[in-house]
Amino acid sequence: MSGTNSANITTVDTPGKLRKYMQDPQVRAAVIASMWDSGDLFYQFRPYGQTKLADFISRVHKDAPSPLPFVGETHRRFGKSYLWLNILVMRCLSRPWQLTKYFAPTEKQCGKIVRSNLPRILRDCPPHLKPHKSGLTWTFRNPELKDGGVIPESVIACYGTNEDPDATRGEASDAIVLDEAGQMKRLEYLIGEVLVHQFIRRKDPLFAMISTPPPSMDHPFITKYIPRAQKAGRYFFMPASANRDCSHEDKAVVLSEVGSKDSVGWRREMECAHITDTSRMVIPEWQKVREKSIRSWSDPRYFLRDICFDSGAKDYTHALFAYWDFCERKLIVKREVWGQYMSSGEIVAMLEEVQEELWPRQTEIRRFADAPLQQLIDFKKDHGLTVYPAEKYDKDTALNRLRTEIQRGGIIIDPSCVQLIYQLDNGVMNEARTKWARSDTLGHLDGIAALNYLSRMTRRDRNPFPDALRDPDTTFQLSVEENKEESSSPVEFGGLLNRVFGKG
Repeated sequence: MSGTNSANITTVDTPGKLRKYMQDPQVRAAVIASMWDSGDLFYQFRPYGQTKLADFISRVHKDAPSPLPFVGETHRRFGKSYLWLNILVMRCLSRPWQLTKYFAPTEKQCGKIVRSNLPRILRDCPPHLKPHKSGLTWTFRNPELKDGGVIPESVIACYGTNEDPDATRGEASDAIVLDEAGQMKRLEYLIGEVLVHQFIRRKDPLFAMISTPPPSMDHPFITKYIPRAQKAGRYFFMPASANRDCSHEDKAVVLSEVGSKDSVGWRREMECAHITDTSRMVIPEWQKVREKSIRSWSDPRYFLRDICFDSGAKDYTHALFAYWDFCERKLIVKREVWGQYMSSGEIVAMLEEVQEELWPRQTEIRRFADAPLQQLIDFKKDHGLTVYPAEKYDKDTALNRLRTEIQRGGIIIDPSCVQLIYQLDNGVMNEARTKWARSDTLGHLDGIAALNYLSRMTRRDRNPFPDALRDPDTTFQLSVEENKEESSSPVEFGGLLNRVFGKG
């Protein structure tokens, strides 16, 4: 506060003093007007979580300006959209001729985000700084930036990415925010082919990606951009348990609906845990039994060997090597192998290599596959490999059987089967829940498809143990050859005992 001379000036150098003087309506109005003129709206942020994130962005970007994206994971109702939209407003008011863009998965969603948050940001904006709205573009003019008689214009424009990722191709940008990036389709294409080029020859560009966890942890927001941001020191993480702004009352409201802090809803949405959305998972039962279902398994003395694969070209060819443990009533998946764009001969070589390593010198192995009839014929005629067609009728019933088999702990998967495990962890249905979703790393869930065929076609009712088998550790039994000799040449009982116990 200033008076007629320096003796009347009071220095406000702490947040506590500022809050004290801001209680005076006149002082508050003057301070807010000054902050708007300078493009400093930090006073609008909540005192802990939002302020902490805003300070982090300001500090890191000042120390290491770069178009590398900031990546933030925050709990629901953190106010991430409000915060980042506020940052774009500040940029438009503090720098001339700024071209900023706000993206969401759909244009409708983007418009809804901006229209619900921007009025709150502008609630105490001086009239001369209020933006002009045209469609989904807001134009700001700040007289404080006047240069040569011209007041520069800066804009915030909104776009949906899923409808047309090329909508802004060729344009320039000074700041870009991707909201709910975990829900965006073709995210890598959008960033690598369209957006990063917009920063060329722009001064001090700013790029940010924010999201709650996507439905599948296979999304590049999780697999690519979070690790990259962590390595670059541009990653921010704020779960509800670490945010003092999230009150006990707020948490109680959520807990009343999701049940407990151990629920998937709480862990995903409030603690930002990387858990696939079970409501869209192909095998939702997997999460609860995962830990006990992934383990090494000692082979029984006798078992029937199966190789099943789902054949693909652009999709993966994924083969599983498995057997049914007759005594334990479990399907044991021992090994997997998979590849892409493979000829029939390459598939045969791939199967035989693993077969020889896993089950050397075994000839009684049954093979079946989901493959075109012509390919099955080629396997037999050109490569001498008999492969039966997989039973594909009534897929929903077969999948339900697989789900209940997994639910009861009836399927054991060797830890070496990393791709199958990854598919079970992250495989989801498409948004319409009519088909299995595809991705570059998951393919078309070809490993789950092979497991589904195995669950249906494995020989559960066939006993692999020979007749009259006895436990070799507790019972003496003649070999087949010895048994033939004894039947033609009887041995006295005493002589038989001597043979058993090694007495001459």
